[in-house]
Amino acid sequence: MKPFFKLILSHFFDAYNISKAEENSAYENSLIMYASSSLFKKFLFFFGIKNILIYFIFIFFFSSNLLADNRRCFKIPPFGYNDYYVHLPLNYSFCVKNGKEIINYNTGPFGERILYNNKNFNYALVFGDSHALGLDVNNVSQYFLAKIFKNKNFKLYAAPNNGPNQVLEILKIQSKHIPNNSEINIVFNGSTDLFRLNPKWDPKRFVDFNDIDLEEVKDNWLFYNYKLITGLLKKKFTYKRPNTENLQNSFIKSFKDTDNNLNIYLEKINNLKYKNIKLYIILPFWIYEEKKNNYIQNKFIFDNFFKLICNIDSLKYKNLDIFVQLNDIDNSIDFLTYDKRHFRSNLINLTTLNEFCNF
Repeated sequence: MKPFFKLILSHFFDAYNISKAEENSAYENSLIMYASSSLFKKFLFFFGIKNILIYFIFIFFFSSNLLADNRRCFKIPPFGYNDYYVHLPLNYSFCVKNGKEIINYNTGPFGERILYNNKNFNYALVFGDSHALGLDVNNVSQYFLAKIFKNKNFKLYAAPNNGPNQVLEILKIQSKHIPNNSEINIVFNGSTDLFRLNPKWDPKRFVDFNDIDLEEVKDNWLFYNYKLITGLLKKKFTYKRPNTENLQNSFIKSFKDTDNNLNIYLEKINNLKYKNIKLYIILPFWIYEEKKNNYIQNKFIFDNFFKLICNIDSLKYKNLDIFVQLNDIDNSIDFLTYDKRHFRSNLINLTTLNEFCNF
């Protein structure tokens, strides 16, 4: 039996058993319930009000998903956690609908997204989270690292909620498939990875799919929508932009710990067996505050981020080249992706750490 239908049946019988107990208790304590036992009330007692509401929400969400786009694109990229790192479905082609944009994905045998221009088979290997994934990217030319790698395709070992330590796990587990002389490119998302450096951070709190679920998703859209709606109910993810002020306060409050955790992480990267490693630090989106439909940069927050990054002693890390996103975003244009949590990939410009700090 498919895992999804096992899940549905288990919910059905759980609801039935609980509701029967409630029905018996109600019968023993009051004859009023018996006297007013209409078909609708029997229905409520049999299934349970909470379960009925969940399933009606689920059915509505599933129906609206199908009506939204005849191509049946996902609402968000499907991603799962295998207890080591987060990844996309393996060997799969799918699309994601971001408002009016449709983004196409093709993945390889390890869940890596493959961006190619059909001209060559020379790939740059990129590791990271959703910023490395390119949520608004359909081809090589739109990807921000294409400005550095002029004539290369990309293999993106990346997924939402794939934090810095999960990147290290990918490199460890896939080491036999990645030659020692490979160039390793790691994207560090300043918006989220600064917090994910905390040793207590756990992807399980935010990822509702596992490897088995990702295989089920390929053939079962009902299952995808069910997991999505339950994930929303459990607050494992949200469509809303996180509260900017809360993120800013968390950053300032944990500044010393973050500074320490960042240096520990850089040391770990520097000690990898690969001799050509590049780290790309992306600015946090929460340095910008929304004011009357406009985004204004908070100077105090940016200055503290600048201080954190420029505290890095690059001379300590002989095997690591560090690049940082330039603070050159034109906030008079639409510079964020559909979810308002990522910079549009083609607007990201990079410079060396030294140039960033001396700018």
